[in-house]
Amino acid sequence: MVLLESRVHLSAQSGQFHTTGFLSQAREAFKTATVGTQALFISGHYYDANRKEIYSDAVDIYDAANGKWSATKLPHPHEQSADRRRA
Repeated sequence: MVLLESRVHLSAQSGQFHTTGFLSQAREAFKTATVGTQALFISGHYYDANRKEIYSDAVDIYDAANGKWSATKLPHPHEQSADRRRA
């Protein structure tokens, strides 16, 4: 069984980690990017009850300037990231 975590722990320049919130969908192997004060958590995958890998279209956005979360969707789930194709 694979347990997926949806909590997000971020560190500001202070080096202190704290839970800022939860992703809209628990998943693993998502990509991250930062743009200005925003941190993006993009795509990834999870497993259904039959252990079938499901690719996510979820994008979660944390804005450190106001401490708020928002979410959106990709037009279609990403099947594999560049990192996984190298394996």
